[in-house]
Amino acid sequence: MENEEVLKQIKQVVEPILQPHGVEMIEVIFHPKGREWRLQIFVDKPEGGITVSECAQLNQRIGDSLDRVDLIGHQYVLEVCSPGLDRGLKTIRDFERVKGRLIRVSAKLAQEAANEFVPLDLVGILLEVNDDCIKVEEEENKKLWEIKRDHIIKAMREIRF
Repeated sequence: MENEEVLKQIKQVVEPILQPHGVEMIEVIFHPKGREWRLQIFVDKPEGGITVSECAQLNQRIGDSLDRVDLIGHQYVLEVCSPGLDRGLKTIRDFERVKGRLIRVSAKLAQEAANEFVPLDLVGILLEVNDDCIKVEEEENKKLWEIKRDHIIKAMREIRF
């Protein structure tokens, strides 16, 4: 079975386990690491802050369910874990979650005079989010940037201690 199909079926098994606990699946990665295969399921709560204990409990439930349906025909290590504070922002939901907070964005901006893109790296407050773009007020000079979501290379919450 193709890896994409396996991932799709894994997600179908995992989602119903997560929903009653108010947990959402962020990402699923299934890959070889050395001599073994690793299935990593990154989960979080909509408001953030899933605990190690919660991940351990979910790991047990998910592992039991995956063993019952036997989707993966070989041994693997299951890891249910938090994506961490510095995880990348990918979906609208991710951006909405950090609205009003400091983010770091790397993007490519269309050059108005030519048919090319120029790189943009900035840190600023995420002011607006919609299907097509985000608006960020640059921290350093308060300049307002409107960045198309499909031009974003990488975005993440900026954490300072």
